[in-house]
Amino acid sequence: MCFVLVHVLLDRSTVAFQIWTEISAWYPPTGLAFAVLIGLGPGYAVPLLLGECLASIVNYHQPVHSYIFLVGNIEFAVMYTAAAQVLRRVIKIDLRLRSVRDVMWLLLIAICSSCVVAFLGAWFLTLDHMIPSGEYLLATLNWWIGDAVAIGSIAPFCLIYVLPGLRRYTGDAEVAGAAEAKPYARWAGTSGRDLGGQRSRGCSLSASWRCFG
Repeated sequence: MCFVLVHVLLDRSTVAFQIWTEISAWYPPTGLAFAVLIGLGPGYAVPLLLGECLASIVNYHQPVHSYIFLVGNIEFAVMYTAAAQVLRRVIKIDLRLRSVRDVMWLLLIAICSSCVVAFLGAWFLTLDHMIPSGEYLLATLNWWIGDAVAIGSIAPFCLIYVLPGLRRYTGDAEVAGAAEAKPYARWAGTSGRDLGGQRSRGCSLSASWRCFG
């Protein structure tokens, strides 16, 4: 419920930056939502959908019987949940973005998913006659930039500094433990290899001593 409230309040803060209905020059709720879906899992897809529906009614006064409300909100939640699952399960990025690979994959998936969301979302707004059909491509571009910039700026900050602490109070303790264990696993592996090398060198020196001693 806290996530839903924060999402609606963040959405409210973007109303002043609106270029068209539902399209802002910068949309922070997308960055927060994407970070939560990556860091805490797909279980937050339903709260995200609820937050989107509430924001559509409270902040934008959209009619319930419209494409952008009935289909657009579902499309938004489904697309970003699927993108987050690709990062979590397929690419398996480090949830604290400890490498350039993790950051690059996050940005690539964010750009691709926000592009799809923007094209479909702007199309729904056109069907609802909320934006002129002649401005569809321009509206799509602004939506895409607003979401992509928000994800690129907010999601990494949340994943690195905010969500690790929240995982301790959610059901994703396994992921938190795995994230904490990775540096120690690397250290243990390196130490093991070093010790193994020292043992092999020691055995070689002992054998040489016996041969020439």
